[in-house]
Amino acid sequence: MGHGENTPAEDEDVAPVNTGAMLALYPSTPENLAHDHGDAPDQLHCTIGYFGKAADLAPETEAFIREEMLERIEKDFNGGIEGHFSGAGVLGDDAATVLFVESADVQRLHDDVFAQLDEHGHQYAEQYPSYIPHVTLGYADGDPIKQAALFDKARSLVGEPVLFDRCGAVVADDTT
Repeated sequence: MGHGENTPAEDEDVAPVNTGAMLALYPSTPENLAHDHGDAPDQLHCTIGYFGKAADLAPETEAFIREEMLERIEKDFNGGIEGHFSGAGVLGDDAATVLFVESADVQRLHDDVFAQLDEHGHQYAEQYPSYIPHVTLGYADGDPIKQAALFDKARSLVGEPVLFDRCGAVVADDTT
């Protein structure tokens, strides 16, 4: 699920195990974004809010995220949330190849989620000090050939529109 919260699988054919908690938007055509060296199309997403490790979430915070916040995001959809890919880059200690997303609606959703969590007194752990809307295409795992291929794919998509047509709450390996 990205953000460095996946536990690596022993076998490359086995999907990594997610241990984090997040709200995410999913692109309408993930197969157009995916690359053989990157994440599977069904894993591509734009995180709206990352809340730390699932095991550390209080049950009432998890319920609030899954029910209240997901319902609020779904009400905003009305056919999807549009944006465009404004750039390509590499983020984080795990060198994720990403497409930066430009969308006032995505930024507004992020801000609203955390304002609501704070207003209702929920505790959570944000992973990064600032929010940078993006879709992670994959991780090269130190392989320069994979890194170059992923970055070439990302650069080829800069300027392209993106429609997020689904949203979900992910807590560990359970997606709502």
